[in-house]
Amino acid sequence: GGFVGRLAALGYRRELGRGRGQEQEGIRVLYTAHGFHFFRGGPVLYWILYYPLERWLARFTDTLVVINGEDEKRAARFPCPVIRMPGVGVDTRRCREAGDPGRVRSELGIPEGERVVLAIGELNRNKRMELVIRAFREAEKKVANLRLVIAGTGPREERLRALVRKMGLEDRVVFAGFLIELSPLIRTSELVVSGSRREGLPVCIQEAMACGKPVVVTDIRGHRDLVEDGVQGFLVQGTQVPDMARAMERVLKDRKLAGAMGDSGRRRVEELDVDTVREKYRILYRLDR
Repeated sequence: GGFVGRLAALGYRRELGRGRGQEQEGIRVLYTAHGFHFFRGGPVLYWILYYPLERWLARFTDTLVVINGEDEKRAARFPCPVIRMPGVGVDTRRCREAGDPGRVRSELGIPEGERVVLAIGELNRNKRMELVIRAFREAEKKVANLRLVIAGTGPREERLRALVRKMGLEDRVVFAGFLIELSPLIRTSELVVSGSRREGLPVCIQEAMACGKPVVVTDIRGHRDLVEDGVQGFLVQGTQVPDMARAMERVLKDRKLAGAMGDSGRRRVEELDVDTVREKYRILYRLDR
């Protein structure tokens, strides 16, 4: 989309300026990168393909908008102005108030007293739900009454269900499917977990923090822009199951720590509230003119 859109804008600008000997002035091309495909620790092939393409396309971009620190540093070498924006924003009020957590528990068959660990995302290779399931199995051995809820659908769903059966976790793992409203499910959970290998600035983690929930996430671009290790949650290095399991256990065994992390996360995302972010984009796009 970003490739075709920018080339189309370039062609349109040239078409309007035909006969004037120059491209039509006044048409600005702004491109928002919601996480470059090349990233620290990413596949070499992605760097070979996508990095030079993005750098070339920057020549036809009046303003490149990025949403995390790593992308901002990468784009600083591109031949166009770069602006960092705080993602798309999160509706903090709705996160705190929408829906009925008790009803969600009932619909998913989770009895009161069971402690919910929640993972949200499309069931694909990038989200690495296998890592979350394996880490949950280790944590569940040491923390009683845990239930893992996976919210999302995708091409790896049957593979993940097979893994759950193989591990004998059918009564411990719930596949909730695609949910339009996530906040009630988040509010009924005690911990939100992500094993992603690549993110831009994940909304689901912002929503978890807005609901006052601690998070355990992989130490990647996007996650580290939201979470300071040991403050709003834990950043897990690499893909080691024991490391993620230990981080989950620390939060689940220490309610005081979990509460402090949740409070810190709630304060952190106040600056990312959707109304604040919309105003920033209104100014960027000059919608007040």
